Amino acid sequence: MGRITPEDIARFHQEHYRLRDATLAVVGEVDPQAVLAQIKEALGGQQELEQYQQGLKQLWPPFPPVAGVSVAVVDRPGSVQSNIFVTGRGVARNDPDLPALSVLNSVLGGGMSGRLFANLREKHGFTYGAYSGFSAKKLGGAFTAAAEVRNEVTGAATAEILAELERINKEPIPEAELALQRNFLIGNFLMSVENDQRTAERQQEIVLYGLPADYFKTYAQKLAAVTPQQAQALAQKHLDTRDLYIIAVGEAKEIVPQLARFGKVTVYDTDLKAKPAPAQN
Repeated sequence: MGRITPEDIARFHQEHYRLRDATLAVVGEVDPQAVLAQIKEALGGQQELEQYQQGLKQLWPPFPPVAGVSVAVVDRPGSVQSNIFVTGRGVARNDPDLPALSVLNSVLGGGMSGRLFANLREKHGFTYGAYSGFSAKKLGGAFTAAAEVRNEVTGAATAEILAELERINKEPIPEAELALQRNFLIGNFLMSVENDQRTAERQQEIVLYGLPADYFKTYAQKLAAVTPQQAQALAQKHLDTRDLYIIAVGEAKEIVPQLARFGKVTVYDTDLKAKPAPAQN
């Protein structure tokens, strides 16, 4: 990759920082008509705003299918620990499953009370923390479980992440454990509605992602309604351990032998160019 020039930056700005691609939300005790008039005057009229409302059509390549388990190692010679990522296809931001998936993920790896944290840190001492999450974008998304561990336990830690994914697929979550995470998420959400900035952002999310107008008005109810059976069905639908990428960044000669049991390993340098796997003794 060549150097980035000032012309490159200017071109990027012209292509991506455009009013017609933006939303503007105003939250507070205001006169809507007066504020709207001020906005139109400041922004130079109605045309650009109408262009956004009509939608900006862009052509994107299809998301590549995830078939089977693929293992990749990014070689960083001298690293004494590995960054592990177990990732697969997720959901788009407007997927109706997403609120319930947030509860499922909170059980699995949403924080210190999640199963990944309890397993990899508390039980095995592999890491300071292990987490997971759904990254939901406009056209699609990904699920990722991640941890940073010592080189010598890279394979064992990966196996435990996969075991927790299998467990949440095969066993219904006990109601008490599920209720803990439901209540935690509902409490956080209800406290956040006092924040004007967050309210404005959510209004923009409704427009940008095409969410139902009452999406956030009914959000807490959606979280409260998640049952163990529903959570298990969502895990089987969205956390299929048969189709995953396992990615580790670290000392290849130490971690490739540990990860080979999960599938064929492809090794890359830090520029993400494929390179031969290290010779094994």
